[in-house]
Amino acid sequence: MFRLARVLVAIVLLALTVASNPTRSTASTISTHEVRLTLPQAGPLGSVSFIGDSVGIGSGRWSPTLPDQLSQRGWGPIRFDAVDGKRTGLPPNWPSRYNANETIRAWRAAG
Repeated sequence: MFRLARVLVAIVLLALTVASNPTRSTASTISTHEVRLTLPQAGPLGSVSFIGDSVGIGSGRWSPTLPDQLSQRGWGPIRFDAVDGKRTGLPPNWPSRYNANETIRAWRAAG
């Protein structure tokens, strides 16, 4: 019973943390194997883009997240893309979600 209560409290706190962050893009993806999000608010220090593999997933999932910390310190807009198995230099037929080069091309095309 005590364990269930702790889980429920953790879920409520997580929901409150996400709901209290109005700068988070509605296009965020947070799953077991990937975290993709955008903090669109401009900051005085300029934009930041983060591309990472499984090591980066935790820094985008658990509060305080790396994007939130960067935003609080004056950076923005912030693009964050961490995917389990993300690499550079993959063969051309691999799915683009695993290819950092494809992410860079897409972000450059979007400005």
